Order: sequence, then structure tokens, then C-alpha cells
Amino acid sequence: MSAGDPRRLHYVPKGYLKFFAETGKKHVWCFDKKSKESNHSNVKSILFQWDYYTIPDGMILDDLAVIENAKGLDIERFFESLEREFPKTIRTFIDDAISDKPVMYLKNQEFIAKYMYFQMVRTKDFERTIRDAIFMLSLSALDLANRHTIKGERISKDLMPAIASRIADKKASDPRLRIISMFSKESYKIIFNRFLELNWTLLICEDNSQFITSDHPIHNLSGKDGKLHGLGMQDVDIEVFFPLTPMYALVLNDPLSRGRNNLREFNIRKIEKKYVDEYNRLQIIRAERFIISKTDIGVHCSEVIGNRVNAPHALLKDWGSGLDGGLVEVNGQYKYLLLPPEDLGGE
Repeated sequence: MSAGDPRRLHYVPKGYLKFFAETGKKHVWCFDKKSKESNHSNVKSILFQWDYYTIPDGMILDDLAVIENAKGLDIERFFESLEREFPKTIRTFIDDAISDKPVMYLKNQEFIAKYMYFQMVRTKDFERTIRDAIFMLSLSALDLANRHTIKGERISKDLMPAIASRIADKKASDPRLRIISMFSKESYKIIFNRFLELNWTLLICEDNSQFITSDHPIHNLSGKDGKLHGLGMQDVDIEVFFPLTPMYALVLNDPLSRGRNNLREFNIRKIEKKYVDEYNRLQIIRAERFIISKTDIGVHCSEVIGNRVNAPHALLKDWGSGLDGGLVEVNGQYKYLLLPPEDLGGE
């Protein structure tokens, strides 16, 4: 938000997008999945929506919200403060990690966890999560009403999904509901604490490869079935992926994955280009519409779109305390293994 244009509100912050620009520049390559075109765009002119966080007139957030008594543009002011600190915090986090200061990263971990939560709830995927929840509640309410209605006046079961869908569409389009859901103190507390429970791994690109990002930068997937999920993160096989810069990315996974009773750890791993490519493929497929990169990858994006996500899923599971391993492909899936493949007993 700028002083002259206070209602042009970014759902992926400019400060984050600048990491994917040339050093000292403000332009990134933006591929549009709809038009199949790439443009070299100023970060100010992309990934924004008018009045996206503006609290409607007469509405004030109560004490159940992260920002109590907020109104008007208070949410954007909150995000401005968060986003102002983000670039400096990420640089410090990475510098401390690669300078072999594993304890130092803890001071920035809570800030990054907070930032990640508020990035995840600023996506169209989150809006769909709200709509889906309303749809299921509406469907249950219609079914319950049918049970207490005279038989001749009951709603046909064939019509109930369509009615529930119309209810969900109407309610989910209300910006008040979206804002309340985004800033629920209880939801924030649960997911923020969950982030801090996970193992954190800093990935570093090798072979001159680069991570990309999108209008849906943080991905939450389950290693159990390979399916992608929204905000639900209680699965012990969960893996959260967040590209920080073209060279660095974060992966968070559960210390208890695959039955290992590991302590929460912080790891640093270099990964080869073929594994970076797998994460980038996930980013391309899961992007809502726009894919952001440091170089023009429009041709590659066009080739990937339409393919199924059969990898990666849980690429970096099973970090061993004090043990080293490697990313390998086993039965068509990429996994991080503590033992060479021949010692896996047929896994």
C-alpha cells in the first residue's frame, strides 16, 4: 500500500516478490496460466486486489480476532508492519543458518511462522476452504431440516447439493466472513504453534538451479497419500514448502513422520536441480494463476500445466539427528533416506 493509493492491496507482498527480481531491481517474470503469456512486471503492479483487506464500514473486529478492535485499513497497516520486517528477517535467518549458527535461527523462527500463516490465509485456496466448510454445514442443515419436515414438504435429496452450493457461494462472497476467518485468534494460534512443532529444513539450490514462486507460494501436502491439502496440518506425514528466494527454500515436516520419535530439528541441505525442478513443478501446478520467477520460464510453465502432481510428495522426510542421507528415487517417488536403497528391506 502507498500513501497515494491506499486501497491497492497485495495478497503476496512486494517485499517478498523482490527476492525473485534481479539484485536491486523491482521487476520479476510473471507467467499468466490463463493467457499463457510471460511479462517482465514491476512487483507493484501484480498480485494485488482492490480493497482486499479493507474492513467494511460499520464492522469492527472483536477480541476473538488477532487484531482486536480493528476497522477500516487497520489490517493493511498490520500487514505493512509485518512485511516491512520480512526481507531483513529472511536475510538474517539465512545468514545465521549458513554461517553455522543453528541457535540463532530460533529468534527469527516465530516471525517467519507468523508470516507464513498470514500468507496462507491470503490465497484463493483459503477462500475455497471457507466456501467448502459453509457448503458442508449447509448440506447438514438441510438434511436435518428434512428430518423434521412433513414428508410432502421435504427437499429432494437430489436438489440439496445445488441449494447448499448457492448458500455457500453467497456467504463466501461476503468480505466480512473472509476477514473474520483470516484473523481468527484461535485458528492463528493452532497453526502458528503447529509450525513451531515441525522440523525446519533450509534447502539450498545447487547446479545453478533456482526456485520459483507464485500467487500461492506456500504449499501444504501430505506424505501419506501424496494429496495436497489446505490449512489442515495434523497429519504426521505433513510437509510444508515455502520458497524464500531463488536460491533458498524452507521445508517443514513432522518429527514423528513414519514413526520416528525425533526431536524437533533444524537442518540445512543442498539439493540437486532435478529435485528443485520437482518443487517448481508443484509450484506451477498449484499456482492459482500467476507464476513468478527470476528468469523467463514461460515455455516450461506451458509444458507443465495440465500434468498431474505425482511428485514431489514428502521429498524431505525422515531427517536423522546427526545422520546424513540423500534424496533418491524409490518406486517412482523421491524420498530423503537415511540408508542406501539396498538397505530399505523392499520399501
